[in-house]
Amino acid sequence: MRKAEIIVAFFFVAIGIIAIVDAARVGFGWGPSGPESGFFPFYLGVGTLICSAVVLVKGFREPTAANLAAALEKMRRVVVTTAGGAAEERLRLLEAEAGRIAGKDRLIPEGGLKPILWVLLPSTGMVILTEFVGLHIAAATFLAFYMRAVGKIRWVTIALVSILLPVSLFIVFDKLFLIPLPTGLWGSKLIPF
Repeated sequence: MRKAEIIVAFFFVAIGIIAIVDAARVGFGWGPSGPESGFFPFYLGVGTLICSAVVLVKGFREPTAANLAAALEKMRRVVVTTAGGAAEERLRLLEAEAGRIAGKDRLIPEGGLKPILWVLLPSTGMVILTEFVGLHIAAATFLAFYMRAVGKIRWVTIALVSILLPVSLFIVFDKLFLIPLPTGLWGSKLIPF
């Protein structure tokens, strides 16, 4: 798990550097008419770089199972030679830490796939549904399903949220900002206004 975290962190360091360099190429300052075209990508790259650096530092500082095994072996020798109470307590703590780190080596912990699928499958369904009926209807359907199936929320709350949120998106983006959100193949026929 530690090796995977470090590899992914280096990948995101590269992404952050690419974003910063490209944003600097097109300009990331504040121009006379507002932010230049690279303003948001530059700071997104900086944020990606900072977060990746934090993950890298954490990944390199975290003890490995091999390091803990060596420390445990040294502690066992000390306990055998001294047989002191403090050494035995330290040995128990090290064994507990080694067990914690060894259990952390799994990519997905026991029983951890089910919650991931409860997020992944409905989200994938919403993306596919957006292609056919548009974002507004797909969002309403996704919210209603997810709130009921996962959250076990009351129907009144589900109806209010799953209707009011897409209507709010429609009013804000389509009507006020004049930014049309995806309507899909049949969305314009289902929502004629």
